Amino acid sequence: MKTAAQIRDEVRAEERQRRKLRERAVLTIAAAAAAAVKELEDVERRKQALRDQLERDLAAEDAKLDAKELAAGRAVVEALSGAELSAIGATFRDAELHRHTGIQVASLRRWARRARDTEDQALDHVEDSRASSPRASRDSPEVRTDVRGDLNVVGALGAPATVSEPPDDESG
Repeated sequence: MKTAAQIRDEVRAEERQRRKLRERAVLTIAAAAAAAVKELEDVERRKQALRDQLERDLAAEDAKLDAKELAAGRAVVEALSGAELSAIGATFRDAELHRHTGIQVASLRRWARRARDTEDQALDHVEDSRASSPRASRDSPEVRTDVRGDLNVVGALGAPATVSEPPDDESG
C-alpha cells in the first residue's frame, strides 16, 4: 500500500505534468496565433500592394483616355478650321449629324471647350514663363469658343477669320 506522502508526490507530479501540458498547449496556440497574424499581415500588405498597383494602372489608363479625348478635341478644332459649331448645328439636326458621323453636336462643343481650356492653361503657362519677353505671335490664329460653346477662330490682330460652313446637302 502507498503511503500518504507517496500519494501526495504522485498528485503533485500529475499536477506538474498537467501544468506543463497546459503551458505547451498555450504556447502552441500562441505560436499558431502569431503565425496567423503574420500571415494576415502579409495578405493585407499584398492586398494593399495590389490596390496601389490597380490605382496606378487606373490613373495611367485615365491619363491615356484623357489624352485621347484631348486629341479628339484638338482634331475637332483643327477639322472645323473656323466653322462655328452653331453653323453645323443649324445645318444638321443632332440626330442627322449623329447618323452621318457618329458624333453629336454636344460632344463637339464639349471637346472644343475642353481643348480650349487645355490650350488656355498651356498658354497661361507659356505666358507666365515668357513674362520677360513681350513678343507674342500675332500671326497665328487664336481658337476661342463663345458663351454657347461654339467654336470661333480669331485671326491675326483679333480679326475674325473666314467662317466656312458645310454645304447644304438635303439629299442625305
